Parts: sequence; structure tokens; C-alpha cells
Amino acid sequence: MSARGEPPGRSAETPHKHEDLAYFLAALCDVIAKIHTRYQGVFGRSVFVDLHAGDGGTDEDAGSPLLMAMAANAAGLRADIWCCEVYRPSYLRLQRVLGPWLTGDRVRVIPLLGDNRVTVPELLARYPTNGPAHFGLIHSDSNGAMLDVDLINRILHHPKLEKLDVLSYLAAAADYKRRWTYHPDRHFRSDIAAIEKRYGWVRRREVSWGQWIYLAQSNYDGLPNAKALGFISTVSPEGEALLTRLDLSKRERQPMLPFLATPPTAPMPNISGIQPIDGFEF
Repeated sequence: MSARGEPPGRSAETPHKHEDLAYFLAALCDVIAKIHTRYQGVFGRSVFVDLHAGDGGTDEDAGSPLLMAMAANAAGLRADIWCCEVYRPSYLRLQRVLGPWLTGDRVRVIPLLGDNRVTVPELLARYPTNGPAHFGLIHSDSNGAMLDVDLINRILHHPKLEKLDVLSYLAAAADYKRRWTYHPDRHFRSDIAAIEKRYGWVRRREVSWGQWIYLAQSNYDGLPNAKALGFISTVSPEGEALLTRLDLSKRERQPMLPFLATPPTAPMPNISGIQPIDGFEF
């Protein structure tokens, strides 16, 4: 149980998060279906990758893998759903929840048990490199951990999967806050920039704790129904301001004093009157 008395990976906010995800998936699948209709036979099956699939949800609250399968099916897509889950009990329940989709033809689910940093590269190594490219989505909801930058980019490097869009659900205050002081090489905005996509949109979720956001990334400058979905561009003034609030703590956002913000351009004067001795360092 979590500190709030909820099962691991679930909270009172989870159903609302899944509602948002279902809305996003419906918009994306509708666009993909229109692309397939316009360019018949040009592109292959759609691919949806769920890096943290969980246990599939409940009867009242379908989890992300099931939402992907239902959205693809409703849009008439032929699709593969890769579902990564590291915990065996959750994986076994996931298989039961997704039972009818495991043997599907038009929409089929491929469950992967184990660390996604191992299972996904193994699948990519066997995945064909020739043939039409796929549209679809990489979904990363790591339950507050840092963004799966290397793994997401590894998927995007596959020649048939480079068109996949990316949707991440992130907690800025979890592993990211206050990293500027101790880990300036990796922080919230650097991870966003490291995902190999040209455009980004961000949407903050109003939750009862923390600072959670959706981050959508694509090579296409036009997120489906962005305004209706509540997303704003990461390079817009509003997006920049939001990312700054999420990237820096309140203390880090305070303006620095001039003598701290500007590094010295000349050696500090010797105010002690002591002359250095050759071969000796103070």
C-alpha cells in the first residue's frame, strides 16, 4: 500500500488520468486512421508501446494497455500493443485482463515480462527492419521515476518505428526537483530535450499532491486536438513558464545576486600582501 493507503501504482487520481489518456488515444487513433485511408498500403500496422503497463486495471477503470487496444479497435486500425511489466503478479493479472486481445488478428497484444530495458531491446533485435513504417505511440508512465530517455530513443532509432509519437506522464517533484544543485548534467528540461522528437507539448494535471504533467512529443507540428486536450507548446511563453516552474524549486527560481550570477573575468587581487613563492601553492 502507498502512503495514502492505495494499492501500488494506483491512487485516487488514476481513474482521472486514464480518462485523459483515453481521450488522447482516441484523437491520435483517429488521425492515424485518416492517414491509412489516404495512403492505403503505404504504412504498416500501428504500434503502441506501453513501457509500464501495470496490471491492466479494473472492471471500472481500464488500464493503459486495454485503453490502447480499445482505441485502436474503435478507429479500425490494425495494431500491435507491446505491454511491458516487471512484476510477475501484475503481469499474470494483465494477461487475464487482456485475454481476448492476446490472440487477436486486427488488434493484438504482446505482453513482455521483465525489465523493459531488457525485454524491449530483445524484441527490437528480432523486429523486421524492412517494410513500411508504423505510426503509433510510446507511452511512458513510470509512477514518478525519471523519464525513460535512452529506451524511448532506442525504440525511435528502429527504422520502422521512428514515426511513433511519445506521451509521458511525469512527476516533476519526484526525482527531478533540486537536481540542478547536485546533478546539473541531467534534469527535467534536459531529459525533455533528449527525446529525439522535434516538437513538444505539455499539459499540467491538477492533482491533490505533487506536480504532474503530460508531455507529448512528435516530429509533426500539430498535435491532434491540442487545445481541446489542454496541451500547450513547450516553446510558447506559457509552456516555457510551466517548464521553468517544474524544472526548478522555488528557491532555485529566486534571482541571484549580481556578484553570484556573474563569474569573475579577472584573477582576484592579492589582498593579503603575501607574495607567492615559486614552486609553492597556498
